[in-house]
Amino acid sequence: MKLPYAEPDPAGSERAKEAKRYRDLAMEISRPHPQAKPQTICEEFDHDNYLANFTMSLLRDCYGVIKSPADYRCFV
Repeated sequence: MKLPYAEPDPAGSERAKEAKRYRDLAMEISRPHPQAKPQTICEEFDHDNYLANFTMSLLRDCYGVIKSPADYRCFV
C-alpha cells in the first residue's frame, strides 16, 4: 500500500531553504532575550564515588562505582 504523503512537500532543496528560513527566524526572535545561565545541582560532590555522574567512557564496577576516581577528575 502506497502512503498518500510519502514525499514531503516541499521536497529537496526547497525544503532545505524553508527549514533554514525557519531557523533564521527563530534565531532573530530569540536574540533579544537574555541567555539562561547554566546552573549545576552539585551532585558531583554529594557522593565520594561519583555515583551521580555517569559517562559510558569510564570503567565502573558491578555497583556503578567508578573504578578510578583519578580517571573521572581527568575526564572533567
